[in-house]
Amino acid sequence: MSAWLTPDQVASGALSLGYAMMIAALQGMTCDTSLLYGHGANAFATYPGLTRGKKANHLWLPLAVIESEDTRARLGDARTEEERLERAVDAFARYLGQSRPDAMVSDLLHEPPAPAPVVVLSPNRTPTPSGPARHAPGRPPSTTNASTKPNHSSVSTS
Repeated sequence: MSAWLTPDQVASGALSLGYAMMIAALQGMTCDTSLLYGHGANAFATYPGLTRGKKANHLWLPLAVIESEDTRARLGDARTEEERLERAVDAFARYLGQSRPDAMVSDLLHEPPAPAPVVVLSPNRTPTPSGPARHAPGRPPSTTNASTKPNHSSVSTS
């Protein structure tokens, strides 16, 4: 939101100091008036964002952003401010109905795969599988066959 103010408007008190904070940082705090831009705020963020104001709480819903193209094509432009408000609230309610609690990144990670068995050559040179290799922490596993190339693995993230 932007506006031009004249020096007289500023002097008359039309502008006062305000603070912007992320919703998660607001939990447990109160203020006189809370302003929440609803686009992108899920149900779990909307509640604390709209309950911080002691005197007033305001929600801005950009209809052009939150209403689906199909709905806009079917209904056309809103004919009144009341219809505009109703459509914005309906679109936001549909969006909130899709909300899920935030998850920890660790909840999305999978368990690591089991270590691969190490093949140990017996004195008669026949491979015999053994359990996971045991080696000192911080040192690579050793092999009994000096001609075996080391097994390299890599991890990549994207």
